[in-house]
Amino acid sequence: MKPLITVITPVFNGFNSLKDTLDSISKQSYTNIEYILIDGGSTDGTLKLIEEYSDVVTSVISEHDQGMYDALSKGLNIAKGEIVCYLNSGDMFFEKTLEVIAGIFLNNNVNWVTGYRSVCNEDNIITRVELPFRYKPKLIERGVYGQWLPYIQQESTFWKREMIESVDLNRLRTFKLAGDYYLWFCFSRQASLNIIKTPLGIFKVHEGQLSENIEKYWQEVKSFVARKNLYTIFSVCYEAVFWLLDTRLREKVSNVWLYDFKKKAWVCSKK
Repeated sequence: MKPLITVITPVFNGFNSLKDTLDSISKQSYTNIEYILIDGGSTDGTLKLIEEYSDVVTSVISEHDQGMYDALSKGLNIAKGEIVCYLNSGDMFFEKTLEVIAGIFLNNNVNWVTGYRSVCNEDNIITRVELPFRYKPKLIERGVYGQWLPYIQQESTFWKREMIESVDLNRLRTFKLAGDYYLWFCFSRQASLNIIKTPLGIFKVHEGQLSENIEKYWQEVKSFVARKNLYTIFSVCYEAVFWLLDTRLREKVSNVWLYDFKKKAWVCSKK
């Protein structure tokens, strides 16, 4: 049986950006989806737009909140899917994204996964697609990724619902900017992040988004990650070499899930 996938979108006055996100959900080839929208009490027509996608949206909560991660916490608290993710207003999935995710989780022993880091501009033109190398749990715990090594793309990251049990949702809702890294921090203490060699989510770069405030973002990250030490610096230098290698070389030294055309299935590169 196909697993239920929960997608959560926190939104506030997102009338000008939400349509692309809604369209990307409605165009999924996979249909066993729970789509939850957590609205912060929008006044710009967002709720009317959501009504137009009533065949796509499973449930809507619209009330005042304390910010995006307060909204996300509400969604995580009610998520019923075996697999969970969140997609911010304006960001998108590729058409086969959820179908790929269902297949990976159904047939393999993985707890959370991520794919290519894909970025588009305000005209939805893809401007960058990069395959990650690997994300080491100990370095996630020390706040390395996104600062010293490439970031984990939230739009392309999915996890089993049981992983949410490792997250203090009350603490998550207090963050204004770095709630995504807090999730990765909690998850990294439970399992390793698997990489799939395929595009999954698209991050849209546009003016006024929260991710522009980098300094405050890292101030929040420092409030919960472990302190960096000499071993951290050595590990970062070692990992940085591999991030610069050709993709084919990375696959030989890392656990990357590749599509095997003969087996017609996703297989791990190191098995």
